Amino acid sequence: MTDNEIDKLADAIVLRMMAKQEEYDKQFIEDVKVLVKDGTEINIELDSGIEKIIDKVADLEDLLATAIDDQNFLEAKKIADKIEELKNKYNL
Repeated sequence: MTDNEIDKLADAIVLRMMAKQEEYDKQFIEDVKVLVKDGTEINIELDSGIEKIIDKVADLEDLLATAIDDQNFLEAKKIADKIEELKNKYNL
């Protein structure tokens, strides 16, 4: 596949995912309306995703340690930069 074909495929995949998510969102709203109408108590918690970022940083720190142990310092530098980027971006 050429880069252009890969880009077209990626765009098509993203469009399908967005359309599917829109369907899921509409169904969720309808489900919530039914629950509220029936008097069901609803407790919705939003996930900020910060726990996933913290887990990602921990995984990267493990990779960093492995890269250093293997004396792969170029890879270690890339991983350390990514860790720093995430920590700065999410104030960790």
